[in-house]
Amino acid sequence: MQYIPSLYPKPYWRYAETKGTIKDVFTHNTEVTVYTEEGDVYKFKCKDLYIARIRVVSGAIRFLYRYSSMIFIAIFVIIALTFLSGPTAVENALLIVTILMIVYIAITIAIALRPRSTVLIVLDNMGQYHCFVIPKDLISKTNMMMKEFKSLSRI
Repeated sequence: MQYIPSLYPKPYWRYAETKGTIKDVFTHNTEVTVYTEEGDVYKFKCKDLYIARIRVVSGAIRFLYRYSSMIFIAIFVIIALTFLSGPTAVENALLIVTILMIVYIAITIAIALRPRSTVLIVLDNMGQYHCFVIPKDLISKTNMMMKEFKSLSRI
């Protein structure tokens, strides 16, 4: 499952978790069939298709990024509690805060250094978004297929 902020429509996401890398794509009326390199076949009755350049992340990085604000809250709580305690608590708190800051910086750098990938985003009839990475050699074919789908769906 991918993270999709409800405030931002379609290609304005910062990152997404994909279902795989596209091997081939076909459309027939409103049905899209996606074959992945992993061997999976996905068929969707879809409302719309999008192509976007976004960062593809794993579930672990997505989880860490989502809860990184909790790391900041923990840092502030630790700092506040140290002012109420003695000097040894201050030393322990500084050690914990340093470790938490290093973890937060590592998470931020891991996401920022991920390259942007070209992703096909399928919006199915149920309102679910499905993302697939498009390899460079299939971008033009996918673009043509998407234009064909959009022209058929307007009729």
